[in-house]
Amino acid sequence: MRHLAILVVVAVALRAWQLTHTEVASRDSISYVRIAWQLEHGPWRQVMSAAPQHPAYPLAVLAMSQLVRHFIPDDLPRAWQISAQLVSALASVLLLVPMFYLGREMFDDRIAFWACLLFQCLPASGKVMSDGLSDTLFLLFACTGLWLSALALRRRSVWLFILTGLAGGLAYWTRPEGALLIAASGLVLLGMQGRRSWRQEWRSVLLQGSALSLTALAVVAPYMLLIGGLTVKNTPNLLLNQQRPDADWERRLLPQPVPKAEPHTQVPQLSSVLLAAWFGPGDRTFDKLASNITDLRELHNYRMPSRYGWALKAFLLEAGKGFFYVVWLPALLGLWWRRERFRLVPGVWVSLLVCSVLCILLYLMAEKMGYLSDRHLLLLILCGTYWAVAGILVIGDKLALGAARLWPVLAGGRGAEGWTWALALLLLLTIAPLPRTLARLHAERAGFRSVGHWLAKHIKPGDFIEDPYCWAYYYAGRVFLEGRHDLPASKPSRFYVVLEESKNRHVRLVSLQKAVEDILCSNGAKIVHAEEVRRGRDKATLQVWEVPGPFRWLPTPPLPGQRN
Repeated sequence: MRHLAILVVVAVALRAWQLTHTEVASRDSISYVRIAWQLEHGPWRQVMSAAPQHPAYPLAVLAMSQLVRHFIPDDLPRAWQISAQLVSALASVLLLVPMFYLGREMFDDRIAFWACLLFQCLPASGKVMSDGLSDTLFLLFACTGLWLSALALRRRSVWLFILTGLAGGLAYWTRPEGALLIAASGLVLLGMQGRRSWRQEWRSVLLQGSALSLTALAVVAPYMLLIGGLTVKNTPNLLLNQQRPDADWERRLLPQPVPKAEPHTQVPQLSSVLLAAWFGPGDRTFDKLASNITDLRELHNYRMPSRYGWALKAFLLEAGKGFFYVVWLPALLGLWWRRERFRLVPGVWVSLLVCSVLCILLYLMAEKMGYLSDRHLLLLILCGTYWAVAGILVIGDKLALGAARLWPVLAGGRGAEGWTWALALLLLLTIAPLPRTLARLHAERAGFRSVGHWLAKHIKPGDFIEDPYCWAYYYAGRVFLEGRHDLPASKPSRFYVVLEESKNRHVRLVSLQKAVEDILCSNGAKIVHAEEVRRGRDKATLQVWEVPGPFRWLPTPPLPGQRN
């Protein structure tokens, strides 16, 4: 309990600092907030089936917002941003319990303590734990499932298998890879029959396997039946070659329908602007798809051809970054030096299976989608920290032995103790990442919040805003106006486009700027607001373009279950 108390104090301090040093919500957080808002105002069945994310985290954000909005009633964007962050922060503190006891089950108290501390301090995991993302809540359920699975496999308890199925089901309700935990636990249960010391009667195996699978099925089946498949997320569906119907939720990511114009009125094609951001004006693919693109799989297939070598490189680079560039080495050494744990602890095989399959899936995602982030590897990093600490303890013993041989005078003193060397290394690895972990979240995007506030003050609520970056749209409060049909609009009607002009030579950003100049300017568009912001050492300019009407369109998408 003393170890856990120390960890809780450290985690609360880290999360409090990060919560008070966040500039804007992450882009994905805006998507989760939109889902939570729609869950409050629309039919749950339609909302869940139309949403591009699993519902556990949005439901948690909705519950937290009931409390936060009581204290911040007049600033919905800020209230919902804090609600999403508080859910993640609370989950990060609760995560310490299953993670610590999983470490005890796999190794001992000392390794469990330092693994928890290291995971809280690493930038890849530490920054996400205070952001408005579903990852931390998923880690809470997944790590709880790993711990319960390890206990169940050792104690052969039916009730523990039931709890493991429940935890795996909740993890699946948060992210689709939660199903891996259930499958891995069942496979290890069967595989234990091949080792004499772990073998038990087949009747017991059948009972335990049934408890695991039936509980998990009872938890995940309602959601699967509701969505009519395995998941609503686009990436898994694209990997499985399953087409996901378009939803209003993805309107910030996909090209929008061109607004219906009054007769004899030329309308700038906003879908062309967004397609230009992906392909660039004049590209043959752009010309081919500009007229009609509704299938996200088709879009991704065109923008990212198959690249096996690149995917492997991307996976290794993101893994290295996630392990803070050096932690992966003691993790691999720990796997080898402490390999007896695979012979002694059956639960270790569950985490190994989950991580192995997840590595394959992440590689396929990188190869097919052309995208991979270190936060996709968080479960791998969590499991790897145990082996990293175990490896560092062995490294400490070897350093102490080497020091005693080089300097015999140290023999018998503290310099000869392996724990002294290991403690120094562990402190270095936990303290060194803190400047990056505690840096202001999304500091380079603060200007979009200012632009959003300007939009909220200077344009009508019913005017259309096209913001490829999402932040200005969110901080203008437009997420919370979606589905409204009674909003006042400018007469003649107008719509606004938010862009960023910077030295960033990213082809998509440059193409987007050119598309605006070529398409919008020819339709009378002009810059009505601009702000200079910092992008590291460089400067950038955020622009608000106004496109005059008259137009006739539904300015905001309807709620799921509503008709246009």
